[in-house]
Amino acid sequence: MTDRLPIIRISFEHMASQIHAMISQELVGMDEMVQKAVEDACDPRRIENMIQTMTDAVLRKAIHNEIEDFFFHGKGRTALRAAINKTLEHG
Repeated sequence: MTDRLPIIRISFEHMASQIHAMISQELVGMDEMVQKAVEDACDPRRIENMIQTMTDAVLRKAIHNEIEDFFFHGKGRTALRAAINKTLEHG
């Protein structure tokens, strides 16, 4: 006599369709969130503020570089060197 184990069959078809439906709903929600984020990011006022902020930063950097160049490599270096030498010579 052989011992037979009972056979248990489980059907996941219904569970799989429920999971698929839940994932689909989640993707729709994510799509709506992404769309909202894109719309918010492309708001004309926000873009205008970003342009102004970035323009200010770039101009500050360009001005800084020009001033630095003037004192390190231009006429400002000569004037600065003369002023330092004068101070060092006359105490």
